[in-house]
Amino acid sequence: MQELILFLERLYYEKNYSPHTIKAYKEDISLFLLFLDEQNLRFEEVSPYFVTTWLEHLEKFNLSPKTLSRRLSSLRSFFNFLCLKKILNKNPFLLFTSPKMSKKIPSTLSVKEINHVFDSMPIDTILERRNRHILMFLYMTGIRSEELCNLQCEGVLWSQNLLRVMGKGSKERLVPLIPLAKDILTQWLIDRKELDKKNSNALFISQNGNPLTTSMIRKIVSSIKPHISKGFHPHAFRYTFASQLLESGANLRHIQELLGHANLSVTQRYTKLSIKDLKNKYQQFHPHA
Repeated sequence: MQELILFLERLYYEKNYSPHTIKAYKEDISLFLLFLDEQNLRFEEVSPYFVTTWLEHLEKFNLSPKTLSRRLSSLRSFFNFLCLKKILNKNPFLLFTSPKMSKKIPSTLSVKEINHVFDSMPIDTILERRNRHILMFLYMTGIRSEELCNLQCEGVLWSQNLLRVMGKGSKERLVPLIPLAKDILTQWLIDRKELDKKNSNALFISQNGNPLTTSMIRKIVSSIKPHISKGFHPHAFRYTFASQLLESGANLRHIQELLGHANLSVTQRYTKLSIKDLKNKYQQFHPHA
């Protein structure tokens, strides 16, 4: 569908959306268009009543509020685009609000669990050492897995102990490199020479010399299968990075800068992570505790 192609190109070139987000938009909209086709309708014929029918159709799949909210958002944006291009006069999705989502506290790892993860990872081959370096680097910098995939070799400012990171919306920020993080990079660059068959500028590369993808990092994480009770995924390192800084007394504003959050309210989610520390302080200072 030409309109969908134009819409996705706009997200990429004008809105600077990530490939992962664009893929999600494409899947959501394509599923809706498939449903339209099954009903023998064109998108020009979509009415608020039909949107209600579509939502009722989705109920049988027991989608989570987060998934349903994303699908509504994808279709709302797509139909806004169609209105902007004068293809449609009205957006039938504007009448529908996204379902309320519970604010789930992110899973974090304790220092013991973090150490267990790294100690349990084999380092006999280049790829095994690379995988361990990647996870340690995520934990020590707090960057997103997608940001790690986009890191460039020239983005390591060795003399300044800084790392140039390209975040969401193509917003660049500088992240401090602690000595251990620099040591990890130094070790990795030695192995990297054997994999760099394409003179790639990407800092972390695959065994074929290509830049890594977020799906590759998810596979690295899932292959470890550490014996921990909490949900384990690439973002867990980012949550752990933030929560441990917070519990150690770091300023929330500083954590916001390190994580690359545009809004402090997003960073404030991590204040809920320090409930253990709060209970300890309560026990320590309350006269009747």
